[in-house]
Amino acid sequence: MDRVGNFLTSIRNAYLAHKDEALVPRTNQTLEIAKILVKEKYLANVTEETTDTGRKVLRLTLRYDKRDAAVLRIRRVSKPGRRLYAPVANLPRPKAGFGTMIISTSQGIMTDRDARAKGVGGEVMAELIRGAY
Repeated sequence: MDRVGNFLTSIRNAYLAHKDEALVPRTNQTLEIAKILVKEKYLANVTEETTDTGRKVLRLTLRYDKRDAAVLRIRRVSKPGRRLYAPVANLPRPKAGFGTMIISTSQGIMTDRDARAKGVGGEVMAELIRGAY
C-alpha cells in the first residue's frame, strides 16, 4: 500500500475532474506533504477533519486560476518497488526551476530548494510541475 502514491493520485484526479476539494486519509507523511503544497501554492488550504466513523482525513482545497489548475503534472518518483535516493549534489531540478521536488530527508520532508539550502539529500518522493500560478 503506497499511501503517498494514493495521496498524489487523489490530488491529480481531483484536478482533472475540476473539483474544488479532495478528501484524503490523514497520516503524518501526507500532512507534511500537504503543508508543503500549500506553502508552494499548489493547494489553497488544508484542514484536518474527523469522519463520522472516527477516521482522520485531510480536506484539501485545490487552487485554480479561472479554470486552469495550479498543478500541470504531479507524479510519484520513488516507488515502493524502486526507491530513488539522491545526494544533495544530484538533487533533480524539474523544468529548470518551474517545478518542485518533494524530498524525504533525515531532517524531515522538504522541497528540493530547502534540501539544497540545508545541504542534505534523501529520497526523491514526488515531482510537481507548476500550472497556472
